[in-house]
Amino acid sequence: MPATIRYQEQNSTQTLQEALDEYHALNPNLLKPDEMSANGAELFSNHDLIHVVFGLDTSLHDETLADTWTIFGSSIGFWEYLKYIKNPEAMQVLQDLSVNGNTNYLTIAKEAIRAIPDVFKVIRRSRQMTQKWPWQNHQSYRLKTLGQIRQELGIQLIATASEVMSESHNSLSAHS
Repeated sequence: MPATIRYQEQNSTQTLQEALDEYHALNPNLLKPDEMSANGAELFSNHDLIHVVFGLDTSLHDETLADTWTIFGSSIGFWEYLKYIKNPEAMQVLQDLSVNGNTNYLTIAKEAIRAIPDVFKVIRRSRQMTQKWPWQNHQSYRLKTLGQIRQELGIQLIATASEVMSESHNSLSAHS
């Protein structure tokens, strides 16, 4: 992974589309929307945008935060999102993750618990937003920069799991 992931910078000058392209380039194993049902493609496309807009990677920690930002920081809300994640393709991803990815449900649960402090940060920051991210009908944002979008909506990013691990490693190295 590159040292700097531009879409994770608070004031990124990338357009939303450029940032989404970077996200996909960094995560080549993501499911391809053109290989899914219409509902699955919509779900995963919108979920990928959540990762980009809120500056998240694909670690289990940040997946937990992506769900939290989706529920509290986007226009979909809890009950509608629950309908989406019951999508068979979404359920299959979780099952594949816990079988093929050598990650079991216990590991997923532990990571979700570890993310709790950041979940509360996300909830707090989502309440400070001036406007929620539109779960649908976000085409008008494609050519805006992430910095503009985040400023317009009042989005304040939190450190990603990869940034936290990098900072921990750097501080440990400094003390060696």
